Amino acid sequence: MARGRTSLPALGQRPVNEFHQQQSHAGSGVPHQRPAPGSAPEPLKRKFGRCPADSVRARDFDFPPDFLVTTGTAEWRWRCCGLRETDVMDVNARLRSLTRLGFAVRGLLYIVIALLVITTGRAEDPGGALEYLGEGGGKLLLIVLTAGLLAYSIWRLSDAAFDIERHGSNRKGVMQRIGAAASGIVHLLLSWQAIRLIQGVASAGDGTRDGARTALHLPGGGALVVAGGVILLGAGIVQLVNAARARFLRHLEQRVARKPWALWSGRAGYAARGCVFVISGFFLVLAGLDERASEAGGTAQALTWLKSPFDVFVAFGLLAFGAFGLIEARYRVLNEVPVEQLMHGAMSRR
Repeated sequence: MARGRTSLPALGQRPVNEFHQQQSHAGSGVPHQRPAPGSAPEPLKRKFGRCPADSVRARDFDFPPDFLVTTGTAEWRWRCCGLRETDVMDVNARLRSLTRLGFAVRGLLYIVIALLVITTGRAEDPGGALEYLGEGGGKLLLIVLTAGLLAYSIWRLSDAAFDIERHGSNRKGVMQRIGAAASGIVHLLLSWQAIRLIQGVASAGDGTRDGARTALHLPGGGALVVAGGVILLGAGIVQLVNAARARFLRHLEQRVARKPWALWSGRAGYAARGCVFVISGFFLVLAGLDERASEAGGTAQALTWLKSPFDVFVAFGLLAFGAFGLIEARYRVLNEVPVEQLMHGAMSRR
């Protein structure tokens, strides 16, 4: 493409020439003078740097010097990247659809965990449920599960980074974003396990114990494991409080949040999940204090530790949590991922 002045993308319905004629210096009433060809308006250079759509640098655009101050709209930024507003909306719609698939996959894994305990007495964690589904459903099902887990982890990590769920900047909001990051990492590891299963590599060992064993080999590893256990205990208490106060309903559409089946599936589910987290956290604290990784345990060990009939009670609660996950997949209110902010960050590093 020939170098030189490039026409600025249209702003709304106004052509560029009309835009130049109507703009005036702030407070002076004097129309803008077009900059000399090849001049480099600093505000746009600093903000956009380079237009990846056609490899034309910002200095090649013909526009008034204070253009960014007066008309630095999202529409123009999208067009600089070769996108339209509808393109960004389509990206967000696809991300929301994949995130809903992620909620459904998470719910399905908990349903499998619960049914295995109820029908066979077999205790599994989400990784074991994933492997069980892979054995029965084949690679196609694993691919769908992987896509859902990846989408869910990306959504959680995006929430931690950009506060999509609007947690706020106070201490409570920061803790919620840290929890979102931890959840995103856990589900990212689950998606990696699913990819390995697609490749025909079966998982070996227990993830919680393997993680504790790795941490114990580090300097101060015992303290690290204890800290992880305390965090998990805290997460379990938060889940129990969530069950009691029904905070989970605020994320659902209003017409569904008023339904008794949404309320009680969520309450039973979060209560059971909170119990599992508390028991797992207790195991981690003991493993850190004794510096023995074999004492650590996750969901499977927590369910095994519970004696009948309490394991079945908790399993029914996890079944309710899985059902609530399917409700969230359909009726949760999902805020948009800041696609424009991500694009701007990527452009600024070019």
